[in-house]
Amino acid sequence: MDNLIHNAGIEGKDQEIVSSYYSTQLLQRNFALVFSAPTGFIQKYITKNSLFIIIGTLLFIQIIISIFWWYLKKREAENKRLSDSEKTLFKLIEEMPIGVIIHKNRRIIRANKAAAIQYSYQSGAEMEGKTFPEISLTDVNEYFARNFGGVVNPEQFAIIKRETGDIILYRNSIPVEFLGEDARLEILMDVTSLESARRQEAKANVAKSEFLARMSFEIRTPLNGIIGMTDILAKQKLADEVREIVSLMADRQKLC
Repeated sequence: MDNLIHNAGIEGKDQEIVSSYYSTQLLQRNFALVFSAPTGFIQKYITKNSLFIIIGTLLFIQIIISIFWWYLKKREAENKRLSDSEKTLFKLIEEMPIGVIIHKNRRIIRANKAAAIQYSYQSGAEMEGKTFPEISLTDVNEYFARNFGGVVNPEQFAIIKRETGDIILYRNSIPVEFLGEDARLEILMDVTSLESARRQEAKANVAKSEFLARMSFEIRTPLNGIIGMTDILAKQKLADEVREIVSLMADRQKLC
């Protein structure tokens, strides 16, 4: 196959022609296939098709850029939404009035200020990276489990020893996924005041029983003397009016 440029007259005009020929065989005879066209036509054809190709390529690139830009904007909006949700979650945990500790393999990942106060830390950030203490079961845990309804697991109570007095925490632990990690969420409620109120009520009941017993003793001691004197008077010879009064007194004492 080869190309040949030559001149030829077409419709009375001398034009430059590009001819391409290809030698072959057909029925054991040699043939040559020749394709000819004016050079101007070929240039226009190439230019025209090149323009379409360039425009199509630019449009395709523009579509790809638009899709990629839309995807980036969507990811940016999603990341912002997740960031806002994360900030809201952190704020909610921090402002909760009960202690919240999130830990993985007992290593504290997050803690709020209420938990920090319960465990005598300055802030929740100071607790991060520390080890969440194991709950040691003692008779005290069994005692609290019995006195808080009797259906509570003793492991749900944590007793924190302090010089000013023990703090009793009622805890509940649940598995969670936090920042893409499997962790456990500890909810810690200070029930020290409830236990103090229960003890005060118990003391009040004891004091009430002691008061009633003492009052009963204090009243019955002189009352026994009165009953004895009334019996003596009833055996004496008395006027009818006096005997009626003594009989009335005796009847009232029997009722007591």
